[in-house]
Amino acid sequence: MYEAYLKSLSTNPLHACNAVCDTFFALHNPNSSATANRKKDYHKYIELYVILQTLFKKSNIQYKEPDLKDDIDHNISLIVNFFLESKKAIRKALDLQDTQELIEKYRAQYETNILSGFSYEFNEKQLADITALILQMQELIKQASSIEFVHKARLKASLERLKKSIHKNMPNMDRFWGLMFESRLVIKSDPNEAKPIIELMQKLANVFYQVISSSGDELPFKINNFLPTMDEKAENP
Repeated sequence: MYEAYLKSLSTNPLHACNAVCDTFFALHNPNSSATANRKKDYHKYIELYVILQTLFKKSNIQYKEPDLKDDIDHNISLIVNFFLESKKAIRKALDLQDTQELIEKYRAQYETNILSGFSYEFNEKQLADITALILQMQELIKQASSIEFVHKARLKASLERLKKSIHKNMPNMDRFWGLMFESRLVIKSDPNEAKPIIELMQKLANVFYQVISSSGDELPFKINNFLPTMDEKAENP
């Protein structure tokens, strides 16, 4: 029942877990009797419980597993409490994550201007081109059915981190190099889906190469040599 629902979840583990909790509480009516819930929604409770539990395991999030037994009314009570406690913990973790992302964003911006004295400078056209290319890649990766779920999540997360870090002055290219590394996962997918993603990645790399070159940095290799190619796909089917 929830196969399409799973595909709609965020690649951010905490946001995905939070969405599952919201789905559960949209289903659960605390004013209904346990008997009514058992007849109508018990299988959905179990399904959402397993989804949340699996997301926790996949993301190495610690949780206390409820002691479900052969009494459905008892199990419903435990599952509801499990979601209540999970929601509180997830909300706190999200608040911390949002705070850390804001600190990272402003630290990168102001350390460039105040401390380092050096930064990579992007003009308005370069910023617009980078944003447009990232959005196009995000859409292609979202639609690609041949990219494994874990690889897709890593690619989408890397693109999102790069998008959030882009501004006129950047102290380093760490997010860009991280994306270049993750982009090699694409060659494991279907060539028809991989080719347009790789082409966009190459265009993105060219923009960054312009900025790196204009800063006076010299790379010990051609930047496109760092990218995946369709030739690699043929060599590693």
